[in-house]
Amino acid sequence: MSVHVDDHGLDLRIIWEAPATARGAGAASTADEDQRQPVGAVLTPARERARNWLVFSRTDGALHSPRRLARCGALGFFAKSEKPIARYRESPHNDAMGMQQLDLFAAGGVRPTAVADGWHREPLHVAELSDAELIESIPSAGLSNCIALTEEAAHRGLRAAVPALEALCRRFRGFGLHRAVPEQISSLQALAAIGGTDAAAAVRRLIATQVVQGPGLCEAVRAAASLRCRLPEDVAVVVLRHADPEVRAPACRCVPNTRRVVDVLLQLLGDLHEPVAMAAACTLGRIGRAEALPALLQSLRRAPCAEVIEAVARLADEEVVVLLGRIARSHATLREAALAALEDIDTPLSATVLTGVKAGRS
Repeated sequence: MSVHVDDHGLDLRIIWEAPATARGAGAASTADEDQRQPVGAVLTPARERARNWLVFSRTDGALHSPRRLARCGALGFFAKSEKPIARYRESPHNDAMGMQQLDLFAAGGVRPTAVADGWHREPLHVAELSDAELIESIPSAGLSNCIALTEEAAHRGLRAAVPALEALCRRFRGFGLHRAVPEQISSLQALAAIGGTDAAAAVRRLIATQVVQGPGLCEAVRAAASLRCRLPEDVAVVVLRHADPEVRAPACRCVPNTRRVVDVLLQLLGDLHEPVAMAAACTLGRIGRAEALPALLQSLRRAPCAEVIEAVARLADEEVVVLLGRIARSHATLREAALAALEDIDTPLSATVLTGVKAGRS
């Protein structure tokens, strides 16, 4: 191998010599080759910086990498210069390559066809659609229109749209493991807003068949709790033991009253997240489990709410009745809930307190 550098340091030629036995008598020597004009690929500065060297082999007339050429023992050279590309050896690909970056997918011979129908759609004027047109558009809706469509269905209270909303949610089964799918979230919110037994059954199926996964499961369980649907026992145990407290808390409100589920709810009374512990206590209170009474009494004293008042009615003792009477007098927003609970308790003390509250006596 010989190296030649001109006076300006712009031209570098490396001659790769094959072994004498491989070159044969007709092969040029290194000395002779140094006197010849360089023929091959002249590289631009951009390619020079990338060190993407092209080596022309005089043995087979093709371009190779220096390493490959050295392994083959063939005779070749490459040139480096700041001048533009002068010429390549004649090849059908030279004109196509030019100076641009290579297309890694061009070899497949696949060219993009026309955009599939439904990808680029104009925004729909959903308010102008009839109920039938609105329902028909929901299952195949894209991201640009699905939220408007589902919100309009919820606004109209279209119970006939429940199957379409469920189909939209099922379209994205297998997605959303790490990030919630907007189409699924919007369809679940619409189902919760529409309400009814059909919507509750649809949400139950979506959760039971694991159509909604990952962060979207929280919205699905919230919808189930809002619709007061009851999940299958096996599914209920799974969501009650979910790692995310945002899933466990609403899950407590949509579970069946079975021994296995009750055992898990009793464990959740000691959950480190207060919303989860209170949701478990309310569920246990509604089914009459006395283990929930201490937590419910504490909530009545500190931060009463309608859910706690409803749950504690099944466990009422004298202290509960007195607290409900105080809440009915001092919390205008909770007055109706407290009066309803006092009527449900139906004891002599509760009747006295109820009469006094209605009469306005303190």
